[in-house]
Amino acid sequence: MGSETTFLSNAGYEQTLAFTQRELEKLPPRGLKGWCEQHKLNYHTVVGLKNNTLNYPAFHLVDEILTVLGYKVTMVKYTMQIGRGEKPRTTASYTVTKPDP
Repeated sequence: MGSETTFLSNAGYEQTLAFTQRELEKLPPRGLKGWCEQHKLNYHTVVGLKNNTLNYPAFHLVDEILTVLGYKVTMVKYTMQIGRGEKPRTTASYTVTKPDP
């Protein structure tokens, strides 16, 4: 079994989102729509994620995009309650690796 490079380890959603946005920026200009179609991803949602305009966390979309880009993603999604009587908050922790060539 080959070795791999770790890019993120137990990173929160915001850090993993920023990493995903940087990776999306590396795609060829004007190539995002075709890339989304090729990988059966919703173009408008991916653009929203890339531009940080989604009104909700897209835990699984981040996972899916990084997987399509060749990364191995381990995501642990969990819900926590910050204070008594407050609405529970869902978040995720990610480990992102890529096999070494």
